[in-house]
Amino acid sequence: MATVTDTDLKELKDLVIEVKVSQARMEAQLAGIDKRLDVIKTRVGGLTNWIVGILFALVGGLLGLLGKAIRKENDPVNGDRRQSVTLKVERESR
Repeated sequence: MATVTDTDLKELKDLVIEVKVSQARMEAQLAGIDKRLDVIKTRVGGLTNWIVGILFALVGGLLGLLGKAIRKENDPVNGDRRQSVTLKVERESR
């Protein structure tokens, strides 16, 4: 059996210290990465809300234009049925 000397114990102690220092550095790096990921998630979440809002606005605008086109298709005079009925009544009364 080999005997353990003071030099061996000192080397072992130095290695343990190196491992602890390396572990602390890695934990600090991971904490920094976590913070950056949180910032990215927040930015992406905000951007997603903007994109969804813009899409809803576009769809709403297109539906409005479609409704307007359908109304004009039903009444080529000016797109208002009430005025169209009034014009028909006036024409018939003449």
